[in-house]
Amino acid sequence: MPSTRMLVAGLGALSVVPFAFVFDILRTMGAFRTIQLTGTRDCITVPELKACEDLWLHQPTGLVYLACSPRPRYRQDWLNWDVQDRPGPDFYDYFATYDQSTGAVTRLEVSGKGFDASRTVSLHGMDIVPSKDDPQLLYVYVVNHRLKDVADAGTDSVIDVFKTRLGSNKLEHLRTFRDPAVIIAPNNVVGSPDGKSFYFTNSEEKQVSWRRALPRAWVLFRATSTIGFCHLDHGCSFVARDMHGNNGIARVPGNDTIYVASQGKPYITVLTPREDNTLTIVGKIHTGLPMDNLSIDKNGAIWAAAFPRSMSMVDCMADPTTKTLSPSTVLKVTRRNASDEYNVEKVFEDDGSLVTTMTVAVHDAERGRLFMHGVLSEWLTVCKL
Repeated sequence: MPSTRMLVAGLGALSVVPFAFVFDILRTMGAFRTIQLTGTRDCITVPELKACEDLWLHQPTGLVYLACSPRPRYRQDWLNWDVQDRPGPDFYDYFATYDQSTGAVTRLEVSGKGFDASRTVSLHGMDIVPSKDDPQLLYVYVVNHRLKDVADAGTDSVIDVFKTRLGSNKLEHLRTFRDPAVIIAPNNVVGSPDGKSFYFTNSEEKQVSWRRALPRAWVLFRATSTIGFCHLDHGCSFVARDMHGNNGIARVPGNDTIYVASQGKPYITVLTPREDNTLTIVGKIHTGLPMDNLSIDKNGAIWAAAFPRSMSMVDCMADPTTKTLSPSTVLKVTRRNASDEYNVEKVFEDDGSLVTTMTVAVHDAERGRLFMHGVLSEWLTVCKL
């Protein structure tokens, strides 16, 4: 999501660019949008938790699980492919829990020979699914961008699966899914309740750093995103193609409807699975804003971390020295009386002072709290609704 100057330069590289096309992109990216502070009055921050790209709520207990990095700068390095070894375990990306009843933050200990934390460049999208046989057993799925074995641009991106007991401070690594032909530029994941299969989004047709993408920004609006499906016994395959800017993915418990957010278009794609696990697009929910991760609360509402000014987001990603704040918006999407129409409501908006570079928003419907974090955020933000 490029800055205005770089976006126009990239579009200008084309021989003929209709004005309406350029205007529509600039409007989508927030060039003309005014930020209106909404829902920011009753909030706290948790500075012990930094740069957590994704999080998950265990609704019955209120326990929050997060995938974090010790320093936002490490996330910027990854976004710009300035990846290198880190000096020691205190500098590795990590998993953590936040107990909202006590305020306690706990880093989780990872065991298992198949996971090497020293290779992790960035823990990205995450999903946690209770076992279908034992609700206290949790399967943790995470997109893991690792250092390559050879000196080369990009990362060795895989999806790792762990298991843990609810409330435990330990994670046991179960398996790694690696398939460079299908798991190309993974962003987010939704897992199954047996730890054996998952859907995931590829944001691009090939790995590309944000810095390298800026001069040719128009490619971000091509239909080059995909969805993949992996199963322990059958491998990985593409199950949906020719999509725009795939980012967050969420699944409705019970009916298996899948929602995918676009970071380049202002809509959520609605899909349903076939018996062979391929997906059929059955609709689009127009939200007015490009988005990052999605979550679904216990009442079935979709919560979207949205970009009211995408260009500010990219300024933060591309330049570690920038003083720019990236505004954040949270959208609540609800279905109208079991119809195919949806209501879209803005429930939170900030100029970046409270929540910057937001990538995830999760609603605790029982306790009336909204949890928000971002890939470059300095703290977890919790607001009462």
